[in-house]
Amino acid sequence: MIREAVKNEFEIKLNDNKLKNQKEQEQLKLDQLKTTSIIIGISVILVRILLFYGRNIIKINNEKRRELLDELELLKKDDSSGIIVDVSNFELNRVTLEKSIDRKLNDTDWNVLNILLESPEVTNKVIAEKAFLSIDGIGSSLRRMYDYFEIEKTKYKKIALIKEAIERSRKA
Repeated sequence: MIREAVKNEFEIKLNDNKLKNQKEQEQLKLDQLKTTSIIIGISVILVRILLFYGRNIIKINNEKRRELLDELELLKKDDSSGIIVDVSNFELNRVTLEKSIDRKLNDTDWNVLNILLESPEVTNKVIAEKAFLSIDGIGSSLRRMYDYFEIEKTKYKKIALIKEAIERSRKA
């Protein structure tokens, strides 16, 4: 009987310990589930914030580019005389440009400027195909002209370059 009592007591303690361990494991699983849910929730919120921010940045940059292109089109018109010049026939004045930058423009630079005048949003690859030069040569020419025309750091350097060239060319 004593053995039975000790055995029963041992089994009761063993069952209590098993029950206690199960409760602790269930609590740990519940805590892990809560932690995982919080991490997923925060991640979803951060992704939404980044998407919203990214869309706004793209929208702002597109507006800036559109404003620069509109300003460029206005510069191609001869507003000072009140006569509207055909935008497609506008030509840069090489002599005036060379005087304004105090140096001669080589033929490559001049060709690049004229290609940009036609379409300022063109890529270096397209300019290279039109000018029959390498992409590296076009990049070098553009960097040189950014320096000549004192183009500040901007996302739309080609548009700013042709805008500055038109303004300087009109000062004849």
